[in-house]
Amino acid sequence: MSTGLTERQAELVKELENWVKLFSVVKPEHSSSESLFKPGDCFVGYHSDTAAAVVIKISNLNKDWSDEQIIMQSKYTLLQCASPDAIARIPATKLKYDAEKLWTKYFRNQKHGSLKDYVVHCLQNKDDAENNGFLVQITTYSRLLSQANSRAIASAAGFTGPQTRCISLQEFHTEQQFVKTLE
Repeated sequence: MSTGLTERQAELVKELENWVKLFSVVKPEHSSSESLFKPGDCFVGYHSDTAAAVVIKISNLNKDWSDEQIIMQSKYTLLQCASPDAIARIPATKLKYDAEKLWTKYFRNQKHGSLKDYVVHCLQNKDDAENNGFLVQITTYSRLLSQANSRAIASAAGFTGPQTRCISLQEFHTEQQFVKTLE
């Protein structure tokens, strides 16, 4: 993905990747060994093109923003994907002086408290939904919702009636079956 970047975007990607490294690297005290954690341990779904994808999205959505604004929003976008334990480790990283600000952003400003709060927040930002749609991945090792929880979230989000339901990928053998169900 980095081959399709403008020169400006490439510089912003480098800056964001440096921040990701500072966020991720936790070395045991008094040890010369490598970090105990990597970016993929801190940010769900992180891979080599993640920083580039985020910078492209943010810079394309906000063409008149300064580099500083794009970097800040890119950091907050990645923070939305951070695991809570990665946030708890920030004081042990080189970002320890930003720990309180990042903690506040993650736990107070972003919606990580409950699935209901997050879904309602997403749906209330209708400009984003209408212009860009939503792609939300929720990773869990257990059944995420009961039907009652699903109905409560739908009601809080303003959906009523039979158009809402909770489905599990385990119900489908192929992607085609899943897509057909969504239609």
